[in-house]
Amino acid sequence: MIKMKQWKTYKAMHKAMRKQGIKGSGEKMAVTKWKNSNVHIIHMLLPNQYFEDLGLIDLCQYKVGLLSNYY
Repeated sequence: MIKMKQWKTYKAMHKAMRKQGIKGSGEKMAVTKWKNSNVHIIHMLLPNQYFEDLGLIDLCQYKVGLLSNYY
């Protein structure tokens, strides 16, 4: 979402798409809305590798469950 907010407008997002060679439909989209972070074009612009390069952890790699202290 932070990266989307840095684009500020859909025009800046389309500029980033052109830089990466992604062809899009050119539709207007509110890049400052959280609900639009689930759009397929955003996943193409910001793949998981982007976040790994930033040093962020992938929460899908960790097992979750109940803690024994809370039984």
